[in-house]
Amino acid sequence: MQKNTDKEGSDGRAKAKPEVIKIGLDLHARQVTECRQLDGSTPKPAQKWDPWKLLNQVEEWLKGGIKVYSCYEAGTCGYWYHRELIKCGAVNYVVAPRVLENQRSKHQKTDRLDARALLDNLESYLRGNRHAMSIVAVPSPQLEEQRSVVRYREQLLRNRRRAEARGRGISPEPGNRRPRGLVATGGLEAV
Repeated sequence: MQKNTDKEGSDGRAKAKPEVIKIGLDLHARQVTECRQLDGSTPKPAQKWDPWKLLNQVEEWLKGGIKVYSCYEAGTCGYWYHRELIKCGAVNYVVAPRVLENQRSKHQKTDRLDARALLDNLESYLRGNRHAMSIVAVPSPQLEEQRSVVRYREQLLRNRRRAEARGRGISPEPGNRRPRGLVATGGLEAV
């Protein structure tokens, strides 16, 4: 029995190539979950990808003459994925994070639900609803680097304050004195 190729449907007839693919992305450091819609069809179930493999797939779609629109929420991963998508030729939007519609009443939050909700917002935005999502201005790589240094410093200061508070909390004597017997004679320099 002969297998169907990507260009054939289940009944053996040729499938029409989509003109537009819209993608909602939930981006993390090691994976990206995408929910995709071909033209105006029903969205496909969300899938998990390696970020670079998805970029290669987007590049293939674009080389095939398909217009690709995508969006993801701004977050800890930064804007590198936006720059890569733009470099490929896709139209990408980075949006402000917010509680998505499907999470308000059900108290559920999964990557698949996030990707689907972002896709729904993207579709609404592309149909003209400018309130469907809040687009974030993407900073230059230099500005992003400056921001990351400041954020890293703030994180270090928070960690330091947390450690100091932990140390004060375990101190058995009032006045935040060092517990006896825990540090070698001669102070910390002797250790």
